[in-house]
Amino acid sequence: LRSLRLLRLFRILRVLKLARALVQGEMRWVYAPEFELFMSAVIALNAVVMSLELDFDWGGWSLVENAFLVIYVLELAARI
Repeated sequence: LRSLRLLRLFRILRVLKLARALVQGEMRWVYAPEFELFMSAVIALNAVVMSLELDFDWGGWSLVENAFLVIYVLELAARI
């Protein structure tokens, strides 16, 4: 139990280190045309997936939705 808490602490520290690198780093890539094109493609793919969800009953749709959610949250965090 103690080792699991230690591993959890290391995971939190790793996330904080990544967040610090993002905050202190150069973020001009967020406004690059390539990133804009990537995000546009993600939005279009999300629209296609949403239409497929209505037609096909599959248990994995929640995983796909969570992947889109992670991408959108990372974009939001990068732009703030």
